[in-house]
Amino acid sequence: NDYLSTPRWSMTASFTSVEAASVVGAARHMGFPLPEQIAVQGAVSGSLAWTHPGELAGELTLASSSVTVPAAGSARVDAAKIAIGQGRVTFGPATVSLDDGRSADVSAAWDSVARAVTVSIDTKAVTLAELRAASSALLQGSAPPLLNAVRGGTAAGSLHYEQKGDAAASWSGEYTLHDAQLEVDGLAAPLRVIAAGIRAGNDGVSVTGLHGRAGAIELDAEYHQAAVAAAPDRIHVALGETDLAELERLLMPTLRRPETLLTRLRLRKAVVPEWLRDRKSVV
Repeated sequence: NDYLSTPRWSMTASFTSVEAASVVGAARHMGFPLPEQIAVQGAVSGSLAWTHPGELAGELTLASSSVTVPAAGSARVDAAKIAIGQGRVTFGPATVSLDDGRSADVSAAWDSVARAVTVSIDTKAVTLAELRAASSALLQGSAPPLLNAVRGGTAAGSLHYEQKGDAAASWSGEYTLHDAQLEVDGLAAPLRVIAAGIRAGNDGVSVTGLHGRAGAIELDAEYHQAAVAAAPDRIHVALGETDLAELERLLMPTLRRPETLLTRLRLRKAVVPEWLRDRKSVV
């Protein structure tokens, strides 16, 4: 209409079982922020409408598809809805099955007007290695709270990621951690986290009900990391009946530090590591 003065036009395309890789490539050319490193195989069906002046709108179905992320392996998506309209692209919720048989319910949205990305993950159990690798590849390297500090193990629960404009990304939600290992400054052995509950929100990150073992010593602990950078982290550790020799062995990196001749002669103070200098303990 009005092609000689103010052209207005519209076009609708309906398609069935188109290769997902072709659709992903076209979406990247149109400016959708799909990471270049992921590969998608499968079939896409649905319809899209273009209007000028106006926008792209429509709904697609991703069926019997696999998504491969470097270092995170591949995942299978049996059916997922993708809606496009009003400057937004939404995915899911859809069940994503991993190579090891574990699964997660995932939904995501991208808002081109607000320059915002949100992702929600709900899982009964997923390995931390898979979660870290996927978030690093797909979410600009942002990992859920505390997961970069632990090795091994699995996580179960709900997580929500949000990044808007130029602001830093944030995570919220609640999940449990099982069978993970944590390296702690000043301990001669890693802390094995048998189970712990983690909650992240506007007030910071809290760890409750942590039950674990360091060497031969069993312990229970709680930890809180405030959202305000200047506020101190707080940790409370409860020990049962403990062998003092084993406790001394575990704490030896804290108790004994490298000394020079001058420090032995008390002519110079021993150098205290920064991690120890900042600690304040109450027994």
